[in-house]
Amino acid sequence: MKKLSTLLIIVPVVLNAMIMRVGKEEAYPTLRAAIFSAFEGDTILLTKGVYTTPLKLTFGITIMGEQRDSTIVRAEQTAVIVSSDIKLNVENLTLETEAPDLPIVWQSAGKLTLKNCLLRGSNVDAIYASGGSLTLDNCTITQNHKSGVIARNANLNIIGSNITHNGINGIVALKCQLTLNNVQVTDNGISGVVVDSCENILIKNSVFERDSATAISFQNSSGRIETITAKANGIGIRVTSGSLEIDHAQLTDNIKYGLWVLNHGVATVKATEFLNNKYGIRSDSGKFELDTCKIVSNSHYGIYVAGGECSVSHSTIAYNGAHGIYAEGGEGELTYNLIYRNNKHGIKLKGVSTYLIKNNTITYNNGHGILAYEGAAPQIINNIVAFNNWGIVTQVKDAAPGNPTLSHNNVYKNGQVDWSANLQHPTDISVDPQFVNPEQNDFHLKATSPCLNAGEGGTPIGALGEKEE
Repeated sequence: MKKLSTLLIIVPVVLNAMIMRVGKEEAYPTLRAAIFSAFEGDTILLTKGVYTTPLKLTFGITIMGEQRDSTIVRAEQTAVIVSSDIKLNVENLTLETEAPDLPIVWQSAGKLTLKNCLLRGSNVDAIYASGGSLTLDNCTITQNHKSGVIARNANLNIIGSNITHNGINGIVALKCQLTLNNVQVTDNGISGVVVDSCENILIKNSVFERDSATAISFQNSSGRIETITAKANGIGIRVTSGSLEIDHAQLTDNIKYGLWVLNHGVATVKATEFLNNKYGIRSDSGKFELDTCKIVSNSHYGIYVAGGECSVSHSTIAYNGAHGIYAEGGEGELTYNLIYRNNKHGIKLKGVSTYLIKNNTITYNNGHGILAYEGAAPQIINNIVAFNNWGIVTQVKDAAPGNPTLSHNNVYKNGQVDWSANLQHPTDISVDPQFVNPEQNDFHLKATSPCLNAGEGGTPIGALGEKEE
């Protein structure tokens, strides 16, 4: 194929924009001819066919295809290049490159909008942006050998698009402003989205599925994720460093963890569901806070804390394959939670001292309600620990015992033992808590429950007597 030269045209601004049709039977038989005659603000409309002229302009126009899948710009080199401060709109086109080592789109400045475009088959990345502002609206980026989008020092806005089946990552944002809204990111070889050294990112109303390693990898950044689903990935969300807010997410069926916090990352999570992962949450360092979350039916631990800080409040932790919460490092507060029907222990603490366990309802777990051993010394206050196989226990087999501090708990009718020897505090009681309907997992207290005023200062015991103000 004969190589076509790139067009560089500087044109003055005109007031009356034109629509210029390109095709065999049209006024402009070639794309080259239309670009040569165009002015700032004009629209070039390509009829169905394959065009080999790359879109490299020094003035702002709109280039539209008649029908996306049958109107193709297939350049020998990069198909779209924006390297100056212009505004270029590209719509309803399939964009391809035949170059073995060049992206389909390259941008270093200006404003580029791709709308309803298909970008496929690059031997490297589909899009590489090193500056400027890039908007992808209702685009599909697929089957590229490396990544779908690489953006550095750019403003990246992706709306209603599908980033799928790329060889490495779906989207990589480095030192960018990033917004994703209503985006499908699926079946990418490593990660769906990698965010590094970005500020104030926003990812919302989006779905991440079957990305092999991680749906969203977040480091050295700040931002917010809301109303997303991360399903059947290696890991749902990984927070390596930086600060991330997560609100109303569903992190389900991930092979390893719904959320993984490490290396001083901070995750603040509200109203989020962690379902059917291996671990709902894992923390190796850093800090995470959960409020009004559901951590349910994970195959191993609901929450595993190896280090760092954790705060879990007003959440449901139930039906997990092993322990509801297992901490062998760090420090934390567990308050106003429902912890029930886990296959092993409700709460297991190994060798940790600075934990507060207060106003939880811990019930119908197959192991211990609370196991604190090998020097674990939590404060255990105002909890209902009832109908588990064991109650509050400080020693197992040959392990060193724990040394918790108890007060104002109701520990009742646990199958093997309620308290370890000499553990019961004078303010602890052992009476039927009178749940409203435990068979249906309604652990509110009846009006006649003795737990309603048996806590510190006459306050309720358990998670659902009265909610913390």
